[in-house]
Amino acid sequence: MDKRKKTKKIAVSLIAAVLIVTMTTSAAYAQSSIPGKIDVSVSSKYAIAVDLTHNKTIYSKNSTKKMRPASIIKVMTALLVLENTEDMDSTITVNKADVNKFKGTGEDPFGLIAGEKASVSDILYVAMYKSDAVACYTLARSVSGSVSSFTAKMNAKARELGMKSTSFGDPSGIDMKNTYTTTSDFAKLMKYAVKNKEFMKIFQGKKYTYGATNKSTKSKTVANAAIALRGGSSLIDGGKLGCTRLAKKTIVATATISGTQYLFVGAYAKTTSKNSYPNISDANRVFNKIKSIVSK
Repeated sequence: MDKRKKTKKIAVSLIAAVLIVTMTTSAAYAQSSIPGKIDVSVSSKYAIAVDLTHNKTIYSKNSTKKMRPASIIKVMTALLVLENTEDMDSTITVNKADVNKFKGTGEDPFGLIAGEKASVSDILYVAMYKSDAVACYTLARSVSGSVSSFTAKMNAKARELGMKSTSFGDPSGIDMKNTYTTTSDFAKLMKYAVKNKEFMKIFQGKKYTYGATNKSTKSKTVANAAIALRGGSSLIDGGKLGCTRLAKKTIVATATISGTQYLFVGAYAKTTSKNSYPNISDANRVFNKIKSIVSK
C-alpha cells in the first residue's frame, strides 16, 4: 500500500471513530432524563414539572387548566424590563398615583414613596424579592410610558411564546378577572426565561441591597423569599413565590440535579396549620423525587 492510500485510510478511520464517540455521547445525553413520568403527590391544584435540559414534561396535574398566577407573573415583568432597558443603572421615579392605588392593600410591602428616585435595577429587585406592586407599576411606566401599554407588551410576548391560555391584566399579579394562565403555559415562559443570564442572576440570587435614595438615607436589604424559605436541605436553586386570596400559594422554582435542570410550577396550594408554605413543600417534594430516581 503506498503512503497516500495509507494516510487516507488512517484519516477515514479517525473520522469514523469520532463519529462513533459523538453518536454514543449524544445517545447517552438524550437518554439521561427521567424515564417516563414521576409518581409524586403535591398539594398544588395545578402543577407541572419539566426537565428543561431535555425539554420533557415529567409531571402534570391540571396543567392545561386556567389558574391565577399571583406574583409569579413578575417573571414576565422582569424579563420585559431587562429586554427593554438599555441602562439598568438609569434613574426612574415612583409615581404618586401608583402609591395611592396600593396604599393599605398589603401589595406594597417595601414601602416605596411617591417621588422616590432609584435605579431600574433597584426597583426590579424590589419587585422580584418583595413582590411589591408599586415597584412593578414603576417599572412598567419606565419601559412603556404607561401600565396599560406595558401590560399589552406582556400579552404580546405571551403570544410570541405560544402561551395560548394566558392573559395578563397588569404587571404585578393581583387578582383580576383578566389575569390567568396555566402551569403548562408558564413552563413555556420559563423555558425562555432560563436563557436570560441577567434574569437568572435575580431568580437565583439570595439578597440585594437597595441603596439610599432622595427619600431615604438608609440602604435596605431585600431577600429572595423562595431561596430564604426553601429549607436547609432543599434542592431549589432559584425561584419566585406568589400569594393572593384567590390564587392561594403559587411557585415557580428550578433545581439542577446530576447536571440536568428541572422546573416546577405550582398554583393554588392551600396553607394549613402545620404548613405555611405548601408551595415550597411541593417543589421540594418533586425535586427530591427526581433526585431519588436519578441517583439509583
